[in-house]
Amino acid sequence: MTRVYLVRHAKSVGNVIRIFQGRCNLGLSDEGKAQLPQLAEWFRYVHLDAIYSSPLLRTMQTAEAVNNYHKLPIQTDEGLREIFAGKWEGQKFSELPQ
Repeated sequence: MTRVYLVRHAKSVGNVIRIFQGRCNLGLSDEGKAQLPQLAEWFRYVHLDAIYSSPLLRTMQTAEAVNNYHKLPIQTDEGLREIFAGKWEGQKFSELPQ
């Protein structure tokens, strides 16, 4: 049996400043970084054969926490990147059209 765990990245800087991140390569906020030890502990005794991540900084930081006790190579895949939102990327949600 194969199990797939889907993990959304921890709270990012873009989440804090309320922007449409898209492919903006922002890292985790202080709160997001504080979430990582709990994530690592949750996955501590979960058997993992592989870890895949988007190459974006916030997702790699989150994948590293999942991998904390496993020491597997984190495989990046461009196909896992966030959608490209063109001119909306980096814009505050409050400034986007209705």
